[in-house]
Amino acid sequence: DRNDGEVHEGKTAFALVPDDATGRTGRLLRELGYAEIVPVVGRYEMDEEDGLVLLTEYETMSSRERFWFANDNTRVRTSTVKRFGGFSSATFCSETRVEGPVEGDRAPTAIQSEAKVASVFGW
Repeated sequence: DRNDGEVHEGKTAFALVPDDATGRTGRLLRELGYAEIVPVVGRYEMDEEDGLVLLTEYETMSSRERFWFANDNTRVRTSTVKRFGGFSSATFCSETRVEGPVEGDRAPTAIQSEAKVASVFGW
Protein backbone atom coordinates (compact mmCIF):
# COMPACT_ATOMS: atom_id res chain seq x y z
CA ASP A 1 0.00 0.00 0.00
CA ARG A 2 1.32 3.40 -0.97
CA ASN A 3 1.24 6.40 1.33
CA ASP A 4 1.42 9.51 -0.81
CA GLY A 5 0.12 11.93 1.80
CA GLU A 6 -3.38 12.15 0.34
CA VAL A 7 -6.24 12.06 2.80
CA HIS A 8 -8.92 9.60 1.65
CA GLU A 9 -11.46 10.42 4.32
CA GLY A 10 -14.54 12.55 4.30
CA LYS A 11 -18.13 12.57 3.32
CA THR A 12 -20.41 14.03 0.73
CA ALA A 13 -24.04 13.88 -0.23
CA PHE A 14 -25.31 13.20 -3.71
CA ALA A 15 -28.62 12.52 -5.40
CA LEU A 16 -29.64 10.91 -8.67
CA VAL A 17 -32.56 12.71 -10.34
CA PRO A 18 -34.02 10.54 -13.14
CA ASP A 19 -34.99 11.95 -16.55
CA ASP A 20 -37.99 9.61 -16.86
CA ALA A 21 -39.83 6.70 -15.25
CA THR A 22 -37.19 4.13 -16.30
CA GLY A 23 -34.61 5.86 -14.11
CA ARG A 24 -31.75 4.75 -16.39
CA THR A 25 -30.51 8.29 -17.11
CA GLY A 26 -30.63 11.58 -15.30
CA ARG A 27 -28.82 14.28 -13.38
CA LEU A 28 -26.25 13.68 -10.67
CA LEU A 29 -26.19 16.29 -7.89
CA ARG A 30 -23.09 16.22 -5.67
CA GLU A 31 -22.30 18.32 -2.64
CA LEU A 32 -18.59 17.76 -3.34
CA GLY A 33 -17.22 16.65 -6.69
CA TYR A 34 -14.98 13.64 -7.32
CA ALA A 35 -12.17 15.54 -9.02
CA GLU A 36 -12.69 19.04 -7.62
CA ILE A 37 -13.95 19.90 -4.14
CA VAL A 38 -16.93 22.01 -5.24
CA PRO A 39 -20.68 21.34 -5.61
CA VAL A 40 -21.39 19.98 -9.07
CA VAL A 41 -24.21 18.86 -11.36
CA GLY A 42 -23.35 15.98 -13.68
CA ARG A 43 -25.10 13.16 -15.52
CA TYR A 44 -25.64 9.49 -14.74
CA GLU A 45 -26.66 6.57 -16.91
CA MET A 46 -27.09 2.84 -16.56
CA ASP A 47 -25.23 1.18 -19.42
CA GLU A 48 -26.18 -1.96 -21.38
CA GLU A 49 -24.53 -4.16 -18.71
CA ASP A 50 -26.37 -2.34 -15.87
CA GLY A 51 -23.22 -0.55 -14.75
CA LEU A 52 -23.76 2.87 -13.19
CA VAL A 53 -21.83 5.54 -15.12
CA LEU A 54 -21.31 9.00 -13.60
CA LEU A 55 -20.22 11.78 -15.96
CA THR A 56 -19.11 15.13 -14.59
CA GLU A 57 -17.73 18.25 -16.25
CA TYR A 58 -15.75 20.62 -14.05
CA GLU A 59 -14.19 23.99 -14.79
CA THR A 60 -10.75 22.50 -15.43
CA MET A 61 -11.41 18.79 -16.05
CA SER A 62 -13.98 16.06 -16.70
CA SER A 63 -14.48 12.68 -15.02
CA ARG A 64 -16.13 9.38 -15.91
CA GLU A 65 -16.76 6.79 -13.20
CA ARG A 66 -18.30 3.35 -13.69
CA PHE A 67 -19.54 1.08 -10.87
CA TRP A 68 -20.77 -2.50 -11.25
CA PHE A 69 -21.04 -5.81 -9.45
CA ALA A 70 -18.90 -8.57 -10.93
CA ASN A 71 -20.77 -11.07 -8.72
CA ASP A 72 -22.71 -11.09 -5.44
CA ASN A 73 -19.55 -10.39 -3.42
CA THR A 74 -17.44 -8.19 -5.72
CA ARG A 75 -17.95 -4.51 -6.52
CA VAL A 76 -15.78 -2.88 -9.18
CA ARG A 77 -15.09 0.81 -9.91
CA THR A 78 -13.14 2.48 -12.69
CA SER A 79 -12.60 6.16 -13.24
CA THR A 80 -10.87 8.44 -15.69
CA VAL A 81 -10.11 12.10 -15.12
CA LYS A 82 -9.20 14.23 -18.12
CA ARG A 83 -7.64 17.57 -17.31
CA PHE A 84 -7.76 20.34 -19.86
CA GLY A 85 -4.31 20.65 -21.33
CA GLY A 86 -3.90 16.94 -22.01
CA PHE A 87 -3.12 15.24 -18.68
CA SER A 88 -5.32 12.21 -17.89
CA SER A 89 -5.40 9.65 -15.09
CA ALA A 90 -7.25 6.39 -14.60
CA THR A 91 -8.05 4.24 -11.56
CA PHE A 92 -9.35 0.73 -10.99
CA CYS A 93 -10.69 -0.60 -7.71
CA SER A 94 -12.31 -3.89 -6.73
CA GLU A 95 -13.79 -4.69 -3.35
CA THR A 96 -14.61 -8.21 -2.23
CA ARG A 97 -16.93 -9.03 0.64
CA VAL A 98 -15.35 -11.67 2.87
CA GLU A 99 -17.96 -13.74 4.66
CA GLY A 100 -17.34 -15.27 8.03
CA PRO A 101 -16.95 -14.25 11.65
CA VAL A 102 -15.09 -11.06 12.45
CA GLU A 103 -13.63 -10.56 15.92
CA GLY A 104 -14.08 -7.07 17.37
CA ASP A 105 -13.07 -4.28 15.04
CA ARG A 106 -10.48 -6.35 13.22
CA ALA A 107 -10.95 -7.26 9.58
CA PRO A 108 -10.73 -10.94 8.58
CA THR A 109 -7.29 -12.26 7.75
CA ALA A 110 -6.67 -12.35 4.02
CA ILE A 111 -7.12 -15.76 2.43
CA GLN A 112 -3.90 -16.97 0.82
CA SER A 113 -4.35 -18.82 -2.45
CA GLU A 114 -1.86 -21.32 -3.82
CA ALA A 115 -3.05 -20.67 -7.36
CA LYS A 116 -0.56 -18.85 -9.57
CA VAL A 117 -1.85 -16.03 -11.75
CA ALA A 118 -0.17 -15.59 -15.10
CA SER A 119 -0.31 -12.34 -17.02
CA VAL A 120 -0.15 -12.00 -20.77
CA PHE A 121 2.43 -9.29 -20.06
CA GLY A 122 4.70 -11.74 -18.21
CA TRP A 123 4.36 -10.47 -14.64
